[in-house]
Amino acid sequence: MGYKNMNNKAIYPNKRECQDLLYKISMLDFALVDLMLYLDTHLDDEEAMEYFNHFNMNLMMLKKEYTMQYGPLKVENCADNNQKIWQWALTPMPWEGVV
Repeated sequence: MGYKNMNNKAIYPNKRECQDLLYKISMLDFALVDLMLYLDTHLDDEEAMEYFNHFNMNLMMLKKEYTMQYGPLKVENCADNNQKIWQWALTPMPWEGVV
């Protein structure tokens, strides 16, 4: 017996847009980790802190956009949508190769 609404084409009507958004999220996530490591040893670098705040704000916006269009990236994001159904179990995970 298959699961209801588990057709990947219905979930990801525009696979390319989903891939692009996920790629942007991973780039910003990497940049933030790199900045965190730098800031650990350069506590008073105001320019680096500005970059961190800028990238962090953009990352939060992209994650929210992804969650609204394609479902939550993390289980913690399930409450962000005020959904009536449990989307975490309905959408394929990014590592499953469907995005």
